[in-house]
Amino acid sequence: MRIRVIYDKDLGLLKIPVTLKSSHKRISVLIVVDTGSPNTLLNYTDSRMLNIPFIEPSGIIKIGGDKYRSYSYNKIEIIFKSLGGDPIAEKIPVKILRPSSSRIDDLEELDSFPNILGLDFLRLGYKFICDLQNNEIYLEKQEESKKDNFKNF
Repeated sequence: MRIRVIYDKDLGLLKIPVTLKSSHKRISVLIVVDTGSPNTLLNYTDSRMLNIPFIEPSGIIKIGGDKYRSYSYNKIEIIFKSLGGDPIAEKIPVKILRPSSSRIDDLEELDSFPNILGLDFLRLGYKFICDLQNNEIYLEKQEESKKDNFKNF
């Protein structure tokens, strides 16, 4: 099944409307496709809205030359819609950025970060097709038989 990716020409971003679901809540947001990010990241504001606890530190993440503390959360479900409108749900570990202080500047900076769909998502068996010229941009899950064939190489 294919998942449509939207190209935002004004911002130069590839975005997907998704529903994020934790064991406590669900919210609808946009997530930015970033093949330069090794991890899928949730921004601080959305993690608070989902009532995600900050109990599993996972080290420092560098973004734009700055360093941020991150926490892991393994119980998030990302629900996409296929081109046909069917839900596609994937459970994936995410990292959450947390401010190092409660200063307003630190909170505002983290609030400006989008949610990011990283390379770890592609490792779930998705391929990323991006033809900006023809506006053909989507993610597609490889069939199990095709994934098995790739393992032989």
